[in-house]
Amino acid sequence: MIVPTANPVRGRRATAVTVRSVPGAGSLVQRGRAARRQPFPAKTRRLRVLEEDFNLEPELEPEEEAEKEKKLTAELEHPEQEQNTVAHEAREAELVSESDLAETEQQPVDLASPADLAVGTPPAEPQLGVDVHADAQYTELPKPAGGAQHQEETFGAVRPRDPKAAEQNVFDLEVLSSEAAAEVVISPAKEDKAAEESSAESEAATVVTEILRDQPSPSLTLKQVLSFSIPALAGIMTDPLMSFIDTACVGRMSSTELAAMGPNTAIYNFVLQIFTCFIVYTCGQVSKLSAKAEHDKVFKLVSHALFLGVTTGCVVAAGLIGFSYPLLGSMDTLPELMAPAASYLRIRAISMPAVLVCMVSGAFCLGRKDSKTPLLVAIASTITNLLGDVVLIFGPAKMGITGAAIATSASVYVGAAYYLWKVKSQIPLRLEIPGWRDVKPFLTTSSMLTIRNMSIMFNFVAMTMFAGAYGAVATACHQVAISVFMIGNLSAEPFSQCAQSFLASIGSMKRRGPEEHGYLVSAKWLLVKVTVVVGALMGLLTAGMCAVPSLFTTDAVIGAKVGVAAPIVGVAVWLSCINCVTDGFVFANGDLMYSSITALLNIPILLAILNAAGKLGFGWTSVWIGMACFYAIRLAENSTRVLYLNAKRKCTKEHAA
Repeated sequence: MIVPTANPVRGRRATAVTVRSVPGAGSLVQRGRAARRQPFPAKTRRLRVLEEDFNLEPELEPEEEAEKEKKLTAELEHPEQEQNTVAHEAREAELVSESDLAETEQQPVDLASPADLAVGTPPAEPQLGVDVHADAQYTELPKPAGGAQHQEETFGAVRPRDPKAAEQNVFDLEVLSSEAAAEVVISPAKEDKAAEESSAESEAATVVTEILRDQPSPSLTLKQVLSFSIPALAGIMTDPLMSFIDTACVGRMSSTELAAMGPNTAIYNFVLQIFTCFIVYTCGQVSKLSAKAEHDKVFKLVSHALFLGVTTGCVVAAGLIGFSYPLLGSMDTLPELMAPAASYLRIRAISMPAVLVCMVSGAFCLGRKDSKTPLLVAIASTITNLLGDVVLIFGPAKMGITGAAIATSASVYVGAAYYLWKVKSQIPLRLEIPGWRDVKPFLTTSSMLTIRNMSIMFNFVAMTMFAGAYGAVATACHQVAISVFMIGNLSAEPFSQCAQSFLASIGSMKRRGPEEHGYLVSAKWLLVKVTVVVGALMGLLTAGMCAVPSLFTTDAVIGAKVGVAAPIVGVAVWLSCINCVTDGFVFANGDLMYSSITALLNIPILLAILNAAGKLGFGWTSVWIGMACFYAIRLAENSTRVLYLNAKRKCTKEHAA
């Protein structure tokens, strides 16, 4: 019901109501359309509805009451007369401006469904904004059975006079009353009972929601895994695919330049791994804030992340360009490889700002569950890189390794431009310099992850240095093998991200009930099975690629040596894929410290394995024997930790209760 307030507006009581119309509107909208014969105008406006439209007349004498009932009966028997009356009453309604209610003290009130007051139909949205007087009281109409509408409950026949209003589905009503204690009842006689039933249903729904909110799904399905992982794979594979294309094209022109790409790949991958914190933090925060509908915070977060990414990229680019020779020297790069390697490194360094833009923008898209954009960017960048390599390396310019660097950098900027266009079309980007409070979360969240990634990348650098000790031919062979390996290794990264996304809420629990434990174990086994199959396929694929040296080089010696290492590379890829998903399990358990510590401890273990394999006379293939052993050790470490935490954090039903 509506109780008019005590504040006078031109000597009369008033209650201002803002109501949002909804699809399938009730009697008010229907009568308005019938009178006007056109769609109900949607612009925000004020309609003055006189109090006699609300049945505010005093009690009638028995004779008058009988006459009124007779009149109502006649109207029901002749509906066309009622329609004419409605049209006449509609012309009595007059528009008033917002300023006419300036004297009325109003405050926002959050009601669940105020549209029911006017249209008698539940709203499409759970909550609607309403501006009403501080003392106004409302009672929602009960939902009609069978979807019927409240034809008998109406504010009276009203019709706006503004035919041009058609922007928003909102209209305002001003109810005026001259009676101090007047009361407008618009609900049916059984309103109180229906309200009680509605309240009981609402409480029951709340209880069910509380019970089911934290209840996991019966099991993680293969469809969920694939729908999440396939789009994520596109963005992850972009950079290694471009490195692979560069390796294949340069290797067909010059063995020396192919060897010069080895140290560059190690340095570039090292830098990229350090800045994966941008992806981890941005994706997680965008997903959480979007779920809470805190869009302003999303805009601010992405703007700050892009600013930090571009700034960091410029600083890193300057460092790589200025210290290219010292960096390559630290990699034990041979003197004859130094000039082409430095040329490639400096040109690739120019793309670092665009690389970080792609990282942040891609994380934003995945956080918003946009799987199409990363896929399109990956396709556009890869095609640009391939065409650029063909033109600049094999074309009239014959630029060799320099042309490969130019093509790769150009492809990264193409991807960054598309990302920025896409992000800007979705959110308003702001040029803001973030303060310490905005920068700190990036550093805090990624500190352990950065330590882990730097430790792992140091292992790749160590492998490149050991391969370089065997000469230029061995370095070229290692470059071919590492390019193929990175493609196979990263194919399992989406499954690691899937584990972190679907299992983090349960995996991080210190005590898990039987249901949570069952869901967690079944999901892990599903991911392990999928990864074992995918890893085996990628192992066979990479081994086959290494066994076909003509894809990468025309040098028969290099091709033969790479073919010898093909089985070992395939085994290393398979082990790395399974290890990758176990890394995801460790992260889902919130055990980032353990992952960082083991990554540090594994450095001397790998160095010892490489030294031992080299002394056994395996030559440059000892590097890949060490790689396979390294991933086998990491897999054992992660599996032991996951099984230990599963047993430690599981509790019985009695303990869970």
